[in-house]
This record gives sequence, structure tokens and C-alpha cells, in this order.
Amino acid sequence: AGSSASNQEAGSALQYHNLFRSIPIVSRSFATMCMVGCLLRWLIPSVGAFMMMKGNQTTGIDMLLYAFAQKNPMLLIFTLPPTVLLMSSFERHWGVKETVCFVSVCACGAGFFVMMSRTIMYAFTFADSHLMARSAGCIGVLSGLSIFAFQSVSQTSEGGSSTLRLDGSSAHWICIALAALLSVFANNVNLLLLSIGGAVTGWSYLRFFQ
Repeated sequence: AGSSASNQEAGSALQYHNLFRSIPIVSRSFATMCMVGCLLRWLIPSVGAFMMMKGNQTTGIDMLLYAFAQKNPMLLIFTLPPTVLLMSSFERHWGVKETVCFVSVCACGAGFFVMMSRTIMYAFTFADSHLMARSAGCIGVLSGLSIFAFQSVSQTSEGGSSTLRLDGSSAHWICIALAALLSVFANNVNLLLLSIGGAVTGWSYLRFFQ
């Protein structure tokens, strides 16, 4: 009985290992970095603070690193699985180089959108909280990838071949709605701003640079 249990545990571990290995390299690396970023955020607060984007006082590199610095495990649970799903489909279709480029553009574009939005809010309210607000999470990348899902399903409905077996005709709106709900429950409007910025950036990239 003990030997059978050990074999089952070994078989389960092998299945999880094979599942992880089946994810394309960029998507797998992104997931790993997000989980590491979440751990660093809680184990070493100073490192987590460096990775997060700080209002309109950006250091440049944090406009990309913030996507890996999750504010809490719950946010990671809600956003990472769909992000990896869509990114894997994107990577299988477009390749490694284009995936890295698209993810980087979406992350930076969403971060820039938040920075400009916070600056405009400060100009109208003069509330220092807008300049000190910190952004973190991969929801901007998820929102940008949802535009890819929308285009894939649209091509299928027009008789083309889809690269994504997912009903994503309203994926970008669902992503923004999810961000709105999370922003309300988490009392963090940056989630909504990141989602809108990521969707706009993803659409612009796929429209003009695809």
C-alpha cells in the first residue's frame, strides 16, 4: 500500500512537471517571475517597493518590473492563470521574439497610462496621494492579451483559422470589468487604469505593428 501511494505521488508530480514544461518558454518564465515577485514583495519589502511603479516618479525600469510585483497573493491567483493561457496561445502563434516585445510594450504602455492619469488627477485635485500611488500586477498585460483573443475569435467568425480555442469576443470588456470589480474590492483604482491602458496599448500595437 505504501509503495502504491508513493507511485501515485510520483506520477502526480510527473504530470505537474510535464504540464509546466508544456507551457512555452516566455509564458513559463513570465509565470515564474510573477510568483517570485509576489514572494519578494512579502519576504523582502524593500525589493518589492523597488519593483513597484511609484506614481509619476518613475525610475524607468520599474515601468516594466511592476508587472511582476504582485501586491497580494489573491490578485496573483485571479490574474496569472488567464494571462499565462493567453500568452501561451500568443507565443505559439507569433513566436518568442514577438511575444517578449508585445508583453513589454503592453506593460510599459499600461504603466505610462497610469502615470499620465495620476498626473492629470493631481492637476485637478492637488492630492499628493495621486503622485505617491504605487502600481503592481500583470493585469495590464492580461488586458493587452485579451485584444489578441478578441482578434483570434473575430477571425474565426469570418471563416479564418483561430489560434485560440476560447470565446474571447468580449474578452477585453470582461478583463476591464474584472479590473473594475477588483479595484472596488481592493480599493485600488490603479487596477482599472492598468487594464484600460493595457487594452489601448495592445489594440494599438496589433493594429499598427502586427
